[in-house]
Amino acid sequence: MSNFYENINKNAEKIACAIGQWAKNASPEELVNWVEKNLKYRINIKCIDLSRMGCSGRIQFNPSTGGYNVFIEKTDAYVRRRFTLCHEIGHILANHALVYGFFEKDGLESKKKQERFCNRFAAAFLMPAEQFTKEWNFNLDASEGHRVMRMALKFDVSAEAARYRTIELGLLS
Repeated sequence: MSNFYENINKNAEKIACAIGQWAKNASPEELVNWVEKNLKYRINIKCIDLSRMGCSGRIQFNPSTGGYNVFIEKTDAYVRRRFTLCHEIGHILANHALVYGFFEKDGLESKKKQERFCNRFAAAFLMPAEQFTKEWNFNLDASEGHRVMRMALKFDVSAEAARYRTIELGLLS
């Protein structure tokens, strides 16, 4: 992995951890509350049909409110909608950071880099590294597949998101 991507991953983890410490529980609702309170952006969430766009979510700045409309695919499973909302909030955080110079100029300008940041942010927020690792190591005698499913249920995410998180954290062999 390139040094740049390692930095993206570390930044996403740090931001998610810092916000997660403020939130009472790592829920997308708490994340929205944090953004509204601390960044002064109004967040309007709408579940709509995005199937023609081929995506699970998107954001749109609303100049009349100075906030963001977040659109989530209405037919996605609940756990997918939770992850997508956190991912889209990651875009708001990344855009805020670019405006205020918290990332290097070439830092998150490419779509691929920003998508990576947002995915890592959503995973780190919903599945905090320390708590996730502790839970993962709790039941070592179970199969990896069973443990991934247990993590998905525990953190209210998809099995795919839980599996990727175990890989990110170096827990899967």
